[in-house]
Amino acid sequence: MNVRKLKTIYIKGKAIITLNRTAGRQDTNIRFANTTEKLDELIINDVQNNTINRFTFDYSYTTVMDTRMQLSAFHEYGKLNNNPKTTAFSYKINDTQGKEISKDYWGYFNLINTCSLTTDSFKNPSPEFVTSDVLFKIKYPTGGSVLFDYESHQFSYIGDQPVTDFSSNSDAYEYLDIENYIYPITSSNAGSNQFNATTRKIDAAPYPRRIRLLFTYANYGNTNFTIGKITNGVFNPIQILNCSDTNQSCCINFNLEANSLYGIRWNNITAGNNQTDAIAITFYKINPINYLNGGGIRIKQIGYFDSDITEVYYVDHLSSPIPAKEKKFNYDFFDNSSQTSGALSFPYPLYHYNDKFMTNVKLVPSNSVPADCNDQNKIEHIFDVYTDFNNRATVKTQGSEVGYKNVSVYESNNGKTEYTYTSPLDYPEDDVPTGVPFVPTKNLDFKRGLLLKEEVFTNELLKLTSTVNNYVFDYHEEITGIRFKKPVGECYTGKLPALTANYGNYKAIVEGSNTCVQCTSNYWTSTETLCGLPLDLNKPKILPFPIYETYGWAKLKSKETKNYFYDANNTQSEVVTRESFQYNPLNKMIAEHKIINSLGEETKTTYKYLLNI
Repeated sequence: MNVRKLKTIYIKGKAIITLNRTAGRQDTNIRFANTTEKLDELIINDVQNNTINRFTFDYSYTTVMDTRMQLSAFHEYGKLNNNPKTTAFSYKINDTQGKEISKDYWGYFNLINTCSLTTDSFKNPSPEFVTSDVLFKIKYPTGGSVLFDYESHQFSYIGDQPVTDFSSNSDAYEYLDIENYIYPITSSNAGSNQFNATTRKIDAAPYPRRIRLLFTYANYGNTNFTIGKITNGVFNPIQILNCSDTNQSCCINFNLEANSLYGIRWNNITAGNNQTDAIAITFYKINPINYLNGGGIRIKQIGYFDSDITEVYYVDHLSSPIPAKEKKFNYDFFDNSSQTSGALSFPYPLYHYNDKFMTNVKLVPSNSVPADCNDQNKIEHIFDVYTDFNNRATVKTQGSEVGYKNVSVYESNNGKTEYTYTSPLDYPEDDVPTGVPFVPTKNLDFKRGLLLKEEVFTNELLKLTSTVNNYVFDYHEEITGIRFKKPVGECYTGKLPALTANYGNYKAIVEGSNTCVQCTSNYWTSTETLCGLPLDLNKPKILPFPIYETYGWAKLKSKETKNYFYDANNTQSEVVTRESFQYNPLNKMIAEHKIINSLGEETKTTYKYLLNI
């Protein structure tokens, strides 16, 4: 494929910009990498072809999942074309902890335990790895540098619905210890933890725990395990712990209640088996939390330094040198500092769902034709669908998966600013689809992410200013399309080879005199059970699902600003300014801006626009 690329930009009477490229990239996630070009040089000349400035670019490659190119530096040579000034970029590198790299629900890097018996947890976020390959340091040619410290998004709501189950959050589990259980049990390998000849105890703890059990079988299929609670000297089984033929050395998670004694029993299925099995048990303390991670990353803090700061400054929690300026961000509710104000703008991406179809069939001897198809067997079939893409049309909030109601920004030696926004808590998406045909939601994002309130405080928490904004909305809704789904249970929705050629075949069978139609070599169905023609009001038809789309205009209607002043005793006084706005409906620009100051004096400005007719 030949792709045209910009080579030269002519700015009439001023400059000529030339972009020089070379082919031969090493990326493994793009096709034809060897012919894909990268920008090597950008030259700015005046109209007499004298050099004004020149830039060259250096690249490196990351190998997280794929080999991908990254910009590592650019060099500015200036008019004299010598002594380049270099700006360098660094990208976050995280430890894989011996796990496999994958992607979470939202497409960000995560770490997975491939020993897990099921893949249900493979898309859970990994807050310790989600920042991989993110730009986190810039070194300037003046000698200074800036560090960006990111962290995972956190949310306690999905839309306006509070989250109640936080068990998928890895932050809840604090590593305690790892123990190896050997079976068959002997006094030498179990000691005081031996409950009986086949069961080994797990001592109680005063707090809830999670255990991860990694199984190693000498001969899979001869044995399995059961976990249970030991009460009054009796082992009460709870769950069989067993791997699968396709994952024989698997790991399984199980939660232990506080102050309860548990045991793991070895079940010798095959008589005479005397081989050794083992379980590596990792213990975690379950700490109470009230948030989930997911949806990518957010900024935690930014440090501006006068020198080339070490890249581990924030990782190692260093305190020297002190940044020339530093900003820190907090996303908790102002009135509840123990809970994040984050809300996921849209439910989790969906890669697995259930669907069903109905068959009404009659079994007959092979290669024979039934006289009628009245005595049929009506069966509803349920099946699982797995995809490598999100089946829902995800809606974001201002480009992000998570929206925050409250954000506090702290600046070193300069107090803090508190921001309040509209968020998915105020305007959630309704009617989110859970199955086919996955109709998109209306998308109300024009109402989210609007600044409602801004308050500025000193280091001593004295309020300096307060600004409150009020909005009105122009709201429009229209049908932009239709999706279809076959009705389930009302008529036959199985496969019919005789009908797949074209619509004409189907119409001929529906309107014909035959009462039976062949499904496979020895299965038939009645034409009475077919879904009928599209305009036949007496038959169930393919079901239409209209797609509604909303669009709107969020208009700042009014603004109230209060400036606060303090005397020597910190007694507060204030000056209030009120503003109102009206808009031109044709070009969406301000038509009138009215200001009333604290003395009641009014200033009104009107705006006129030249319209092209």
